Amino acid sequence: MDQPTVQYPVKHQSANADPPSVSDRANVNPQPGDWTGRLIGEYEIQKLIGQGAYGQVYFAVHRWLKLPVAIKVLQHVDANDQQSLDRFRREAQIAARLRHPNLVRCTDGGIVGDKLFLATDFVDGEDLRTLVRRRGPLGVAEASEIIRQTSVALQFIVDNDTIHRDIKPANIMLDRDGTVRVLDLGLARCSVSGETLTETGQIMGTLDYLAPEQAVDARRVDFRADLYSLGCTFYYLLTGQAPFSTADNSTMASKIHAHLESPPPPIKNFRCDVPRSVIALIDQMLEKSPERRPDSFRDVCRTLAPVARPEGLARLLTESGENERQATTRAARNVSRWTQPIASAFKVTAVTLLRLPLVITGFLERRPPQRAGQTTSYQFSFRWLKSAMALGFLGLAIWYSGIEIVPVENASSPLFEGRTVEPSPVKHSPFAPSSTATHPPPLDASGMNRQPHLQPPPHPHQRHAPAPPPRPGRSQGMQYNAFQ
Repeated sequence: MDQPTVQYPVKHQSANADPPSVSDRANVNPQPGDWTGRLIGEYEIQKLIGQGAYGQVYFAVHRWLKLPVAIKVLQHVDANDQQSLDRFRREAQIAARLRHPNLVRCTDGGIVGDKLFLATDFVDGEDLRTLVRRRGPLGVAEASEIIRQTSVALQFIVDNDTIHRDIKPANIMLDRDGTVRVLDLGLARCSVSGETLTETGQIMGTLDYLAPEQAVDARRVDFRADLYSLGCTFYYLLTGQAPFSTADNSTMASKIHAHLESPPPPIKNFRCDVPRSVIALIDQMLEKSPERRPDSFRDVCRTLAPVARPEGLARLLTESGENERQATTRAARNVSRWTQPIASAFKVTAVTLLRLPLVITGFLERRPPQRAGQTTSYQFSFRWLKSAMALGFLGLAIWYSGIEIVPVENASSPLFEGRTVEPSPVKHSPFAPSSTATHPPPLDASGMNRQPHLQPPPHPHQRHAPAPPPRPGRSQGMQYNAFQ
């Protein structure tokens, strides 16, 4: 037999209504435990979808409008205290007036029994903590896009004189369309009026993502505390763990001390594909001093704009992280199959080239074993052979270096007899003074060039005298380029 549905009367609040009094509470207290199958006002509670330190979150549907909502039932707010009710009302108003595509709206709130509840938009997706636990660390482009969209939402909160104070992966949702939604504004504080649920001495927020100044006094923080928490969240998306979640920081005191004094482990210890600009941004967001952090969330958006890619966010909810890791491993194996033989060949070649001078030097310095009866002339001949080989290697090196040697030969040769040979043009240096090129003298009957005999410079008074005729018997060697 089905259990009858029990409806609990709810006192709703509006922005202009007076704060509810203790006497306005319902006389019927809900049964302890799960709220599934009950009614809270006009909302049918269907299933439990989350539970945290401040209460439970249920999936519900409005009875008349058939709109899906998320109902959060607060556990640690005393509805019997009028002051607590006043603070709850102010917090609900702050959350209700913030409307942005990247924020989860607060649509309703009230009291049921001795419990307080908030109704917000239902996001069909996953929070970042669940996403990373299922898939592992995210890619740089996807993580950067998530942080960029979150920064847009947080900048909107700052522009409305509000700070969140509980930024963490569990409070950031990714829906099926690839849109990031920031939720849980229950700890939000109006930075102008100072209205907050926080009392003096309370530590508000999650320890793994808590700003240092927030651990000291949560009432005196500004938006830079959210910058620090967002930096911790960015670190978590890229590494799969919070900055100070090691075994050495297992207690509350050790974690707070780490946030105050210790630097986080470098991201390069976990992965090497994160750009330097992203690492520098995370380091700046995790600065202990608020003054050294980015000036605004707009700076975070500008830094991440070249890296962020929104195209792959929707696939994060449908694809399996294990399949992605297997594909990455398979691609790495395919690359290794081709690169390893090439790398081995380069390695052998490099080692051979490095050892070649040592082998040659050792060969030249080694003395052959002297057998009985071996003469000194044979040893001298062997040394001469080694010297010749060394000179040969030196000449080969000079030839390989590209040094061009152009000899000039002054003797005649019988190879040119009976033929007309055109000498190759002589290359002139660009820095030498230019001169008019002259044609070589004609060949005589014997086929040899005739050149005037070199004479000393004439006397100044005979400068215009004609030059003496060429003396027979002298031949001019041909200039040639040995490499042409």
